[in-house]
Amino acid sequence: MKRIDFKKEIRFRRPSRPKLGGPSVSMPPALGDLVADLRERRLLPIAIVLLVGMIAVPIAIAASGGGSAPAPAADAAAAPINEESTPAVLAYDPGVRDYRQRLAGLSAKDPFAQQFQAPSVEASELTTTLDAGGASSPAASISTTDISGSGKATINEGGGGGGGGGSSDDETRYVSYTAVVDTGEAGVKLARREAGPFDFLPSPSVPVAVYLGAGGKGKTALFLVSSDVSDVSGDGVCTLGGASCDVLVLQAGDAADLTFAPDGKTYRIRVHAIRQVITSKPAG
Repeated sequence: MKRIDFKKEIRFRRPSRPKLGGPSVSMPPALGDLVADLRERRLLPIAIVLLVGMIAVPIAIAASGGGSAPAPAADAAAAPINEESTPAVLAYDPGVRDYRQRLAGLSAKDPFAQQFQAPSVEASELTTTLDAGGASSPAASISTTDISGSGKATINEGGGGGGGGGSSDDETRYVSYTAVVDTGEAGVKLARREAGPFDFLPSPSVPVAVYLGAGGKGKTALFLVSSDVSDVSGDGVCTLGGASCDVLVLQAGDAADLTFAPDGKTYRIRVHAIRQVITSKPAG
């Protein structure tokens, strides 16, 4: 009897895998490169875990928070209200919005006409009485200003005498202040002169200082010191200037020595008196 070799005679065929129809799906090159790079660096498992976490965590949070909201406290409506913490409601009153009603009480003015009128300057009044021939004479009142140098005054003269009527005339007078000074080179006899506003001292050829006028109601004399003066000493006060003296203030009886750099000499200015002069024409 012939023996059968099962290994040779009987062969089992492996079943072939069925081919599924449909379009073939291929991975994009960029995604394939990314997966290959993560696999090479051994980061592919970590990336998969992170991707799964990004999807699962929001779903878990939404599922846990989807329950019913907490019920409000039953006694919330019955809680007392604190008046101090309650915001106050203020009534807003805008007032009159129509500009015609706001301006109804004002008078209309021409914007192109002069609205401001400068007041007349009257600082003091002087009254003088002149007697002539035993009869009462007119009284003159002079209104002038506190000036430095010169100014303008108006003299009102009222007629009188014997109880009769009179007439009044307005006459313009100009008030100025002169300074009687002793000036010249120090150590030499000084020359006395009466200096008017803007006179050079001691002389126009040697302009050490310029008399500006009077200040302090005619009690002080003001002198503009030349920029060529290197030193100022003696009485008086320097009102302007830092290291140098620009304006020198002297009273009657004061004296100051000024060193004039161009000739190197020292000149003295002594104020003897300050006089008030009233004229019918401006000084100049």
